Amino acid sequence: MARLNAEISIVQQIVNNSNYKQDFTINITNEKSKNNRYIVSSLNLYTGFNPSLKFDLLTFVDNMVINNNGLFDSVGGWLNKETNIYTLDMNIHFNDLDFALKFAKVNKQIAIFDKITNQCLYLNNTKTQ
Repeated sequence: MARLNAEISIVQQIVNNSNYKQDFTINITNEKSKNNRYIVSSLNLYTGFNPSLKFDLLTFVDNMVINNNGLFDSVGGWLNKETNIYTLDMNIHFNDLDFALKFAKVNKQIAIFDKITNQCLYLNNTKTQ
């Protein structure tokens, strides 16, 4: 009798969270940088209203995580409650706030996430969440 794998892979966790439109961050590296304070999205994997309708999302995320080569520290999802648009990104983590903000600006991000205060820091300084 075949034995089923009871452990859910990181990629499956990412897709499950995305399909439920959860706000989340999942580390995909063993590097120390994953513990850095500020999370900046740097590569978009999905933006839209319903990730569950992107039928190749599991394969796409799996390929991106496998081919990461240490470039990214985590994958995260975020639901904009004002627009109901869900975003799934690969992220890089930083300890230096100024550098994180500059990196976010270059990558045309609207905010970064502070893991210590558990808040979004918006580049235009108009709101926190």
